[in-house]
Amino acid sequence: MMPTNYEAIGRCQVLSEQVEALKKERSDICQRLSSHLASLGGSLPGVVYQLDTEATFAEWKELERINRDLMIAVKDFNQWAPQADKRAISIHEPHQQ
Repeated sequence: MMPTNYEAIGRCQVLSEQVEALKKERSDICQRLSSHLASLGGSLPGVVYQLDTEATFAEWKELERINRDLMIAVKDFNQWAPQADKRAISIHEPHQQ
């Protein structure tokens, strides 16, 4: 039996909290972007909805940063997980609808 690795357990706890927070942030931005882009699809005759491309691009850049930070946190967690006797976090492709 291997001795308890308290450093690995602590790192996994912190990383797990980071992963969950980043997942929520990413989900929130995706929801905002999705709602905003969907609202442009209205088909009222004689109406064109304006798109603030700068604000939309800024949201995409923030999404990119959060996603990058999330993947780094998952990778770090997965490196410590075996030493902390934790299950690795799996990464899957999104469901196609």
